[in-house]
Amino acid sequence: MNDIHYSTISSVLSRLKLEHEELVVSAVNRIYKEMPEYAHVERSDLVNTVGEIIDLVLDQIGLGTVPDWTSSLPLESVVTRRIGQNIGVDSVMRGHRLTLASAQDRFKQYSGEMGLPFDDRLEVLEVFWAMSEKLMTAVARDYRQYSAGEIMHRRSEKNELIMLLLSSEPDTIAIVNRARNLSLDSTSQYRVIVGFDGGMEWMDLVERACSTGDSPAVAGEFDGLLAAIVPASPVRPSHPNLLFAVGDPRTLSGLPESMTEAIQVRDSLPKGSFGWHDVRSQSWRLAVPGMPSIERLVQTNFLQPLADEPDGGAMLLDSVWSFIEAGFSYRKASEALFVHENTLRYRISKFEELTSRSLIEVDTRMELAWLNHLELLGKDH
Repeated sequence: MNDIHYSTISSVLSRLKLEHEELVVSAVNRIYKEMPEYAHVERSDLVNTVGEIIDLVLDQIGLGTVPDWTSSLPLESVVTRRIGQNIGVDSVMRGHRLTLASAQDRFKQYSGEMGLPFDDRLEVLEVFWAMSEKLMTAVARDYRQYSAGEIMHRRSEKNELIMLLLSSEPDTIAIVNRARNLSLDSTSQYRVIVGFDGGMEWMDLVERACSTGDSPAVAGEFDGLLAAIVPASPVRPSHPNLLFAVGDPRTLSGLPESMTEAIQVRDSLPKGSFGWHDVRSQSWRLAVPGMPSIERLVQTNFLQPLADEPDGGAMLLDSVWSFIEAGFSYRKASEALFVHENTLRYRISKFEELTSRSLIEVDTRMELAWLNHLELLGKDH
């Protein structure tokens, strides 16, 4: 009968220590994969934190004791950094648990392969469990101590940055300094996003969706305006009821211009709009709310000549807009309006007669598009 050779706790730990780097990489990859909120935490930062935890775990298991996490690791600085990176306490705890779980799973694998006696395995696993509970308690305590004040301070800094961007005479030095305090990079480009409503839900969604591994997104509110500064090429947040009006990319000193563009985009949209809208998607519509002279012109050219119609010309205008949107196809437009094609031809002819304008002219079509957008804004604003 062959002898059964049993391993020891120290021999299993020695093997784990030889694979320390692999353990750290495995835990870090697991955190990034299972916790998207860590996407904007720099890998070097996470590797250092995970490595310190695994070092301490392997040392303490050999002694059979549970460490005093507060004195053994700089948990306070980790908590402070994570708060600044918009990582909540539940996520920090889960990240630490995943780190411990990675080490524990590898220990169980090797202890089985190397024939570690069951009682020894149980002894080490009990230490793992006790470590986990004590670590969670320490993190929760530090979060309670630092998070409330730090979160309020950071929220205040975000709101102050939004206020600076809205100033009639923006102080670019103050803007850059405030943005740097919020971990934005002075050499990178960012966009400003504004919204209609949504409050904290809007701000939380933008910060989660638009943060990247290189830079966080920061969102705040000032005087009722929701706004965020996000990396130049962010993941577009998606929500069925929330609006994201976006300015063009700028460096930190140019953020006031991006803010102005974002507000122009927002103001060019009918109330109730949602989704992602930027300068390019709105195009000429950006100018509609801010050019009263053109508003008077299109009203003079079209609304006044149609004023004597029974419905103020609404039916004729609807028919003309449908005709233009159908690519000047009488068939498609009549189908969309549920009228006979000859009826539509009559309405188009009457519109041109009353207004003395021809739809063949580019200026006529542009002015009608302008009027149509004014009507959309007027109904909802």
